[in-house]
Amino acid sequence: MKKTISLIMLLAMALCTNALENGFYIIRSANNRNYVIDNNGCNTSDGNNIHLWELNRTRAQIWHMTNLPDGTVTFANMSVLPNPLDQSTFHMLDLNGSGTFNGNNIHLWTYNGTKAQRWYLVRNSDGTYTIQSSVNRNYVVDNNGSNVYNGNNIHIWESNGSNAQRWMFEKTTL
Repeated sequence: MKKTISLIMLLAMALCTNALENGFYIIRSANNRNYVIDNNGCNTSDGNNIHLWELNRTRAQIWHMTNLPDGTVTFANMSVLPNPLDQSTFHMLDLNGSGTFNGNNIHLWTYNGTKAQRWYLVRNSDGTYTIQSSVNRNYVVDNNGSNVYNGNNIHIWESNGSNAQRWMFEKTTL
């Protein structure tokens, strides 16, 4: 019994080292730390594009990450502060149509609770994170072509371990 409890505690501690706590984050590209995941123009319309943009610390670049009981996380953009009592006011990082194919777009969409809005965070040995789709974990958030310029598209791509698929999370406040 004692060995079982110790093993469970060790496993729980190991899992927690990969986890980030709920809170506000800026998500930086491993290609260039000065570029981050950004909600184009702070627009909260369904389908608004998510792209790479030079760090300016506006709300378009602040994401509230929430850990869910199933091990996934969600990212709500803070362009407009949502009503915490009404999830329909949340604007989420969303995989277009839940499609898992190379180049499928990531955009903003009103909260709907689907797998398209849930992600797995996997910590890499260098301290960066890979953001896997909960629809198909073989597809991850990717900086198109590893290009670093304002407006470069963020989409999903089959996991290949490149810096285009590695992200750094900086805890921040509103």
